Amino acid sequence: SILSIQVVSRARQEGLVLTPREVFEQSTLGDLAAVAAAATGALSDQGPVTGELPLTPVQHWFFEWQLGAIHHFNHALLLEAPERLEPAWLERSLAVLLEHHDALRLRFTRAGDEWRQVNDPPGAEVPFARVDLSALAGDRQGPALEAAAATVQGSLDLTRGPLVRLVLFDRGPQRSARLQWVIHHLAVDGVSWR
Repeated sequence: SILSIQVVSRARQEGLVLTPREVFEQSTLGDLAAVAAAATGALSDQGPVTGELPLTPVQHWFFEWQLGAIHHFNHALLLEAPERLEPAWLERSLAVLLEHHDALRLRFTRAGDEWRQVNDPPGAEVPFARVDLSALAGDRQGPALEAAAATVQGSLDLTRGPLVRLVLFDRGPQRSARLQWVIHHLAVDGVSWR
């Protein structure tokens, strides 16, 4: 089903209108082309989604597992930055992502046996940090970075948010920086993450 959504999205970018259902119903590309319609007018922007939403089936499944450290069920990357990265640009880029991708602003609360989700409005504090490791000797930077990265990965809070964090590790002018990107699994799955 995720692949069908990707097909629909790419078709839309090319000016064609399809639905995921049509992708499944049509057995050949020719049949699919026959039902595709040309997009008319500009795509509308619904604006940010805010307020309470029902849980999706996969979210119900996640909470039914009753995992011990649910805040730590996430995807994380630690990237090497061969060029200098401007912290202010990274922070602004993350702010734009939070504004555009509503799922990154989700918050979850538990009332008895029931979980609820709410989309916070855009504009909250941007979960970006810069960690300066440049004063540490080269052999001490690795362990310090690993400890800080582990803390960040365990710091996602489903109730208060955010469900995403971005951290720039500055290792000094002679060493490439590292960029850590952590997103909770409730906001992104393995296919979307790639």
